[in-house]
Amino acid sequence: MRGFTQIALAASFPLWLCACTPDTGSGFTSKLTKQVGSADRIAIYRVDESAPTNAEQKVYESTDRSEIESLFATVTLKERLLPYCKCFGNLRIELSKGQDVITELRLHHGSCFRWKDGPFDKQAKMTDQSRMQFEMWLDDHHASKAKSDG
Repeated sequence: MRGFTQIALAASFPLWLCACTPDTGSGFTSKLTKQVGSADRIAIYRVDESAPTNAEQKVYESTDRSEIESLFATVTLKERLLPYCKCFGNLRIELSKGQDVITELRLHHGSCFRWKDGPFDKQAKMTDQSRMQFEMWLDDHHASKAKSDG
C-alpha cells in the first residue's frame, strides 16, 4: 500500500498547485474590495484569547466611508493563501452596512487576514510593505493598541 499512497500523492500534486494559482490572492482582494465598497461602518476590536468574544475591546469605529477605504487601500495581499494557524487573531475588523455585519476579518500575527465565512478557507498574507502601511494607519487613527505583538 505504501507505493500506492506515494503514487496517489504524486498524482494529486498538480491539482494542489491549481488550487493555489497566482490569481487566488487577487480573487480574495477583489471580493474584499466589493465588501469594502458597500460598507458604511467599520469597527476594530482587540482580540483577547483569554476572554470570551463579547469581552473584546473596541479600539476604533467610524462611519466615514473615506476612513474605511483608506484602511483597505493599504492592504495588498500576496498571491498564495496560507493554511490556518490555530490562534484567534490579534484584532477583529467588522464591516457593516446599516445594522448588518457584512464582513468579519481577523488579523493574525500582524500580517495575515482570515475572512469569517468568506470566499476562501485559508489565510491571505499581506506584503511586507502593506503590513507596514496597515500598522501606520492604525497608529494614525489611534488604534495602535490593536496592533499585533507577533
